[in-house]
Amino acid sequence: MILFLLYFSVIQEHNEVRKSYDLRTFVVDSQLMEWADAHAQEMARKERIFHSNRGVFENVAVGKLTVKGVMKLWMDSPSHRRNILNPKLTRIGAAVYKYKGQYYWCVMML
Repeated sequence: MILFLLYFSVIQEHNEVRKSYDLRTFVVDSQLMEWADAHAQEMARKERIFHSNRGVFENVAVGKLTVKGVMKLWMDSPSHRRNILNPKLTRIGAAVYKYKGQYYWCVMML
């Protein structure tokens, strides 16, 4: 249950960042939520991060990161920041999966 709450916390953080740049907030997309969850679990099983082949914009990360920590990591990275602030992207799905003390984060956007 706690990890499920992190899904929505990371989406909320994305929307707070977008609001601060006068961009429309993301709308949660159930298909993207499902894909992000499956991808976070797959990364955890393989114990490495990688991008899926779903044809979506993705931000992934691994580590003992909080929601604020992973957002800072992504906002400090030009390519991840570009995804978060892309005004053409309107839908989002997010997941985090904990495995062996590490958090595997996946956010998918369309």
